[in-house]
Amino acid sequence: MAQLLRFINDLPLGKKITLVAVLLATVGGIAFAVHQARQASFQVLYSRLAPEDSGAIIAYLKEHKIPYKVDPLSGAIMVPMDRVYELRLELAAKGLPQGGGAGFEVFDKSKFGMSDFMQKVNYQRALQGELARTICKLDAVQECRVHLVLPEDSPFVEESRKARASVVVKLKPGQRLGREEVEAIVHLVSSAVKGLEPDGVTVIDTKGRLLSAKGHDPGVKLSAEQVEFQRQWERSLEDKIVALLEPVVGRGKVVAKVSSEMEWRRVEQTQESYDPNAVIRSRQVTEEGSGSTPTNQGVPGVASNVPGGRVPQKKVIGTTPALQRRSETVNYEVGRIVTHTLEPVGRIKRLQVAVLVDGTYREVAEGEGKEGAGEKEGAPKRVYVPRTPEEMAKIEEMVKRAVGFNPQRGDEVTVVNLPFETSEPTGVGTTATSKPGLLDMAFPFLRHLTPAVVVILLFLFVVRPMIKGLTARTEVEAPEAHEAKALESESPRPPLPSPKELALQVAREDTDFTVEMIRRWLRERKGGGG
Repeated sequence: MAQLLRFINDLPLGKKITLVAVLLATVGGIAFAVHQARQASFQVLYSRLAPEDSGAIIAYLKEHKIPYKVDPLSGAIMVPMDRVYELRLELAAKGLPQGGGAGFEVFDKSKFGMSDFMQKVNYQRALQGELARTICKLDAVQECRVHLVLPEDSPFVEESRKARASVVVKLKPGQRLGREEVEAIVHLVSSAVKGLEPDGVTVIDTKGRLLSAKGHDPGVKLSAEQVEFQRQWERSLEDKIVALLEPVVGRGKVVAKVSSEMEWRRVEQTQESYDPNAVIRSRQVTEEGSGSTPTNQGVPGVASNVPGGRVPQKKVIGTTPALQRRSETVNYEVGRIVTHTLEPVGRIKRLQVAVLVDGTYREVAEGEGKEGAGEKEGAPKRVYVPRTPEEMAKIEEMVKRAVGFNPQRGDEVTVVNLPFETSEPTGVGTTATSKPGLLDMAFPFLRHLTPAVVVILLFLFVVRPMIKGLTARTEVEAPEAHEAKALESESPRPPLPSPKELALQVAREDTDFTVEMIRRWLRERKGGGG
């Protein structure tokens, strides 16, 4: 230990600072390795829990004396790695985590003599908690709170009120709820509560934004669905074009965009027509007639009308003409055609297709085509070669066939051949979503292996050379001390000369210096005496 301290004291200041820095780095590396080793033995049990669930789980871990850690940033609860799944099963058996407020388990420990009011309050709490747990199952939702207003039943119709509900959701970072997901939450809550209509449900997020639209126009919803359908239709045509041309021109060498106009009006048409060539269905003829009758004449008066009186003889002086009547009824069968036409919604009015196709490439030497045959050729270079008009015409014809080109609608198809911007050639089959490499798969192992490697390197290249240096210095100094001790034991040490003898020896060796010193002493003495 004394030799080590003497060695450190003999070092210059710069080397002392370097030595202290190396020792601090070594100690820090060892501490970091130990910390990482201890961290590696803990794994996340649960994260992003409600405060009630976190408190219940920590209380359970303390009760069973299970070591745990709480991440100060995320609030995640970590336990030893070998007990993660076992603890999850044990906590699940205890009903933890609950994932929100209290559910229907509040009735598991119901007290005797509970009033009807408390029963209703507990039922409302349980229903709110169960709905919050269900909504938290959505991928984008982190936390949820549900508030219900359940009116009391009234025998009077005029005094009856509708139930209402409010839902507050906290979304996960980078997530958002679409219109369909918000409507799903609204219908979920309204279907689970008696007497609750979808219009009585309000959904907001923790930033105060209203997610559920109240009293929105049905036409707005239909319009959004129409736009989404139109985009999907255009995207399907684009995929069809790309899938058709890629086997011909190569992968990644074709880009297609489709723009469509659709007719969203619902058209119903009823048409009634008649056949001009009528056909006789029935015919009815009626004829009536009577023959001629004679006309009697006589003396008018009482005598001819009194019974027993003389009646003068009647004379026939003329006849009444015969009567005839004829009627005819003809019924015609008229051809009648009634056509009811219902045109489909979303009928295509017009299509506009734009297709961009890359050309071909050939590799030529850097010096090819230049003057001077003796010039040395350089590295190969890719040169763009456009496609022939015949090939472009065939590609355009294939695109028209694929999209259902109809010139009567005014459809337009444009196919252009232009070079694509590529910094370097990409191999066939190379995609952006490639499989993870070996380094990505080995990263979790390297995370735990790196501290151990750092400690080993510090020991091999820092601590070990220092130990060797100290050992070598000790070994060098040891023989010298041994030799000195041997010499002292062999020959007696000569006595040291006296100061007078040393002064005489110096005067003999350097007379000039001695004379100068004597003169200086004399001058000092004279100056002091005067």
